[in-house]
Amino acid sequence: GTYISDDDFIKTKISKNLLKLFLDNSNAEKAAIISLFYANQQKSLLLPISFRKGWITKMEFVSGSMVLGGNIANLPTAEGTNKIHQEGYNFYNNMAELAKNYSQLFNDQSTILNKLQKSPILTKIEKGETKKIEFKETLSMDKKKKTKEKYIEESIMKTVAGFLNSEGGELFVGVNDNGEIIGIKDEIEKFYKSNDKLLLHFRNLVKKTMNESFFSFINYEVVEVDNTNILHITCEKSNKEVFINDELWVRTGPSTDKLLGQDMVNYIRQKFKNND
Repeated sequence: GTYISDDDFIKTKISKNLLKLFLDNSNAEKAAIISLFYANQQKSLLLPISFRKGWITKMEFVSGSMVLGGNIANLPTAEGTNKIHQEGYNFYNNMAELAKNYSQLFNDQSTILNKLQKSPILTKIEKGETKKIEFKETLSMDKKKKTKEKYIEESIMKTVAGFLNSEGGELFVGVNDNGEIIGIKDEIEKFYKSNDKLLLHFRNLVKKTMNESFFSFINYEVVEVDNTNILHITCEKSNKEVFINDELWVRTGPSTDKLLGQDMVNYIRQKFKNND
């Protein structure tokens, strides 16, 4: 082939693709690749990249590096192993093993660190639904029909009332029953166009179904969890019973249930007896 200058090579598509392959690695992997690049006397960047990505085996990397370094010509003779050949083999083999272990160690440490730094909200979601944790896929939207439905909004309000009437709790909108974070992007784009308008709609639901006096017990915000936006609603225990359409809803385990008749009267007397 024809040799070209470094300046001309930088302009080629091959050079750009090679750079992209290199940049598509963690910092630890980049350090390992650069070390192997200098080990083979800067004669090939693709060879160490291919090894780090698992496209070639360690033996193939060693053989390729020996060819580039000229050591492959010093083959073992019938009388015994050629020293130069063996030293070359040992050098590239040890460098490959060192680079592999180094990048793997730092990648493992990064994974552990990310788990330790996991957001408190994600940690709560991963524990699943409880008396104080509830998941809802949407605030208003029927996922199948892609329409805004009143019964979904009523379900949200009953859960909020249940938390207020019990010991408080947290509602995560944009999370399905299995704890999978599906987000609220589609709902916002279809009905609200912005996070602020979705929050305003939730506020209006509270105002319409309850009473403005309960706003002090409710906090709500759109938060990013695992690269996805969800609606996080936090409720404190209310100092007064909350009714939805003259019905009293409370939390019993990981569900929201309606109390009727004497059960409702007894619950109110016991729960709010000191708040008259």
